[in-house]
Amino acid sequence: MTKKIGRYLKYAIGEILLVVLGILIALYINNKNQDYQVEKRTTSLMREVAKDLEYFIAMSNNQLEFYSYKQRIFDLIINEKLTYEDYSKSSYPNLTNATTWYLGGGKKRVAYNNLISEINSIPNKYKSTVSALSNFYDNKFNEDYIELIKSISIENEKKRVNNYEWYSSKVPDNQNNEMIDFMLNDFRYKNEAKYYYVLVSQHIGFILKDKIRAQKILKKIDSLLNNSLEKSNLRIDLNDNNSIIGQWTNNDYPNYIISISDNNNKLFYQTNIDSTKFELNTISDNLFIDNDNSFWRVEKTNEEVKIRIVNIEFNKSKK
Repeated sequence: MTKKIGRYLKYAIGEILLVVLGILIALYINNKNQDYQVEKRTTSLMREVAKDLEYFIAMSNNQLEFYSYKQRIFDLIINEKLTYEDYSKSSYPNLTNATTWYLGGGKKRVAYNNLISEINSIPNKYKSTVSALSNFYDNKFNEDYIELIKSISIENEKKRVNNYEWYSSKVPDNQNNEMIDFMLNDFRYKNEAKYYYVLVSQHIGFILKDKIRAQKILKKIDSLLNNSLEKSNLRIDLNDNNSIIGQWTNNDYPNYIISISDNNNKLFYQTNIDSTKFELNTISDNLFIDNDNSFWRVEKTNEEVKIRIVNIEFNKSKK
């Protein structure tokens, strides 16, 4: 009898162990499946966020390209370098709209908001990237300046509507002598241009900082996704900078020399006045921006390469 009870106990214990083991295996498989689904969902969300970052970088480059032209125009207006012929011959596109012409924009937030709504289920390996994204989207200086410059542009347009008869003139702007005289000689317009220029210069810095943040986060996401993003979308900075590496001089200031070098596919510049090296940030294959938020445009011809810093032209030294 005792032997039978012992056999029954062993059998019962064995059955229980098999049931427990089955439950544990089922739980393990279920957890693994849940982990897989969470990873798949998080990867999908990250890809959507990456698309928004790519869009933001492209938009930032367009905004900076736009401001590079505006910066040049404001320099001409403020330093009284424009002539009547510049206006009448339309030497510079949209010259008469310098203080009323603006670009909108902003950060797309739908993908980021979707990601944050599922923050409690996101795997730990993504948390530092999510934190960087939160800092990026919480920083609204760039967007605040977009709205400020939009508001100032509209206000400037309204001032013309309310105060100047020439605004409603039927002649084209380049033939509107009263308007041209106002823009060439009226101190109020020069003040308007100076204030606008100050706002644009400040905005340039915020755009650039946001763009650099977006670039860094995009590269982190690419690493998390096992380098599976389109490489063309990650080609943010240039690799071929040979044409501008070297020393540059200006004919009016021959003793002032700018030296441009590269290090790990990044450009740096310094002058013979100051030995400090500063990074030269890439906007496009012919546009760069320096530490003072001044734009450097590379102008290439068949014979030579020039760099225009705002309105000052530099030639490559042949030494």
